[in-house]
Amino acid sequence: MFVRMTRVQTAPDHVDEAARIWEQQVMPAAREQAGFSGAALLADRTSGTGMSVTYWASEAALRASEVNADARRGQIAQATGGQVLEVDRFELVIWERGAQPKANTFVRINDIKGAPDKIEDGIRFVQEQVVPAVKALKGYRALIMGVNRASGRVFVTTVWETTADRDASEAALTEQRRQGGQILGAEQVKVENYEAVFIELNVPATVGAA
Repeated sequence: MFVRMTRVQTAPDHVDEAARIWEQQVMPAAREQAGFSGAALLADRTSGTGMSVTYWASEAALRASEVNADARRGQIAQATGGQVLEVDRFELVIWERGAQPKANTFVRINDIKGAPDKIEDGIRFVQEQVVPAVKALKGYRALIMGVNRASGRVFVTTVWETTADRDASEAALTEQRRQGGQILGAEQVKVENYEAVFIELNVPATVGAA
């Protein structure tokens, strides 16, 4: 499975409007495309930063969706006065789920710019060390890992029931974040917090080797 992640910026007071336009204009068209497996919209209501995440059954399906995606991104940015900051694509290598996906949950994204030749070591570390630790914490709902094998960029996302659960997990995971970044050959790990304002997924409960 493959993922396209689009980072966007809008005014904080336009977040709900942008979400409404995304749900009404992006989702119906995406659902009609071959290989579409779901989407999530993440938002930081304080800063106005957001993340559109779409899931595809294959790399070919993701690539085939690119032309229409470019047009829709421009339309939404124009309608909301926002801008597209970045678009990247990843192979989904781990999706460990403790509960069914739903909106109004809380997300931490670890953005790691590592080395391509360290990807497999990083996947193994997350699967063997991070997943068991995260699953033991209060409020855990899911862990998702995606990799860009060409650039070495990796994201590790955890999903939590409440902001309090997400915040409480930070101390338990700080050292693993440092170790993971080191294993992947990254100088630092960028951490972002979001609310999942929309989610619709058709993916297995577990992706990747157990």
